[in-house]
Amino acid sequence: MSLFRKLFIHSPLKYIISFIVGGAIAVGVLFIEGFDIKMSYQDAFFIAGAVLVVTGGLSFVTYFGGFDIFVYGFMSFNPNRRYKDLYEYSEAKKEKRRSKSIPFMPYIVIGVIYIIVSLFFMI
Repeated sequence: MSLFRKLFIHSPLKYIISFIVGGAIAVGVLFIEGFDIKMSYQDAFFIAGAVLVVTGGLSFVTYFGGFDIFVYGFMSFNPNRRYKDLYEYSEAKKEKRRSKSIPFMPYIVIGVIYIIVSLFFMI
């Protein structure tokens, strides 16, 4: 799988959901700040974009195993666990992640688009 396909070609549903969530956040901010001031639109789109980019960042950390220790910690309470230690669990997850596409890019791409729209409102 090429790097471009792995980074940007995902299910259109992920992009649509990211776009809808960003729109809902923007409309929520506009309800709070008001629809009559141009700066409110700038703030709304920037906040929506920032939330989506941060969500993508957390997904990035999760994808590369930043929270594996916590997941394994909760799994260790189960007496019938599949993995004997954290290293074995991490390696199994690493192999599984290698074959999949990168799930955090739709959030980041749509978030950056919302931030660019907010910059157009600023101009």
